Amino acid sequence: MIKHHILPLLSNLTRSYKGPISRTRVLTVFTSMSATVVPDSSQVPDSSRSAFVPAGWTTTLIYPNAVINMLKSSTGFTASIELAEIKGSRYIFLSGKIYYMWNTVNEQGWSIVNVTSRDELYRNMAAGGAGLDLQPLPEFGDDLEE
Repeated sequence: MIKHHILPLLSNLTRSYKGPISRTRVLTVFTSMSATVVPDSSQVPDSSRSAFVPAGWTTTLIYPNAVINMLKSSTGFTASIELAEIKGSRYIFLSGKIYYMWNTVNEQGWSIVNVTSRDELYRNMAAGGAGLDLQPLPEFGDDLEE
């Protein structure tokens, strides 16, 4: 099964390799391919929007509408996704003129009160996010329970 489906796909990846292809070699090739964070394609170094996506985050989502719907049902805000954590559970999104962070694991959110632009957000996140002033969001729907 592996030889018929995966090995033909690997021919381009292993073209320079001059040895037998085995199951071990296939796993090595796949495990050495890791996700990388690259500058957003709409941003070039000499443009006015020169911020690069911070390491560990991405702007590309496989199912962005599902994430937007999840954020809407979790927070009540209409979201424009700015960043998604690659190996984590956090999303940073913009609603109106305010940036927010949402953690899907513990279902908690924060407004980011000291960031007003994408460049500023990216710089803060590239520095580890320590400079962010986060204010906890009230739990969505709390006002309905009485």
